[in-house]
Amino acid sequence: MKYPTMKFVFDRKKVATKTKKGLVQIEVTSEGKRKWIGTPVKVYSDQWNEKKKVTNSVNSIQLNTILDGMMAKLNEFILDLVKNNQQFDFEKLNAFLEKSTRSDSFIEFVRTRIEDRTDLEDSTRKQHRTLLQSLEKFGKINYMDDLTKANITLYDEFLHQQ
Repeated sequence: MKYPTMKFVFDRKKVATKTKKGLVQIEVTSEGKRKWIGTPVKVYSDQWNEKKKVTNSVNSIQLNTILDGMMAKLNEFILDLVKNNQQFDFEKLNAFLEKSTRSDSFIEFVRTRIEDRTDLEDSTRKQHRTLLQSLEKFGKINYMDDLTKANITLYDEFLHQQ
């Protein structure tokens, strides 16, 4: 099975100068086909080095961390395909990218699960909606990353005060 190669491409459209920023993209190549994935990183022409990536910038460490993180996620996706003995195709890549750019909203996750589950009785669905309303009212648990022991303890105290 063939798997793609990936590399950073700076200023693919040749617009960067010392006064105008160019976009850094990730090029994914597989079986003669290419896809470019945009990154939030834009730098001037004198701030890019093919080996070191972003240089000569006060934010170079942060920008390189963003780029490395994006590449690591793509490599992880490819490794999962290899481990599961699956063939790479751009449709799978597009599905992965769409899923990874969606918000990790815990509130939306709970709302979707309440509506999607068909095995719930109406009374249970009502209780779950009450949970959802109390989470929204609490306001400190909005994303999956907010599910910490400290926030859950605060939520418990919030519920006891109600």
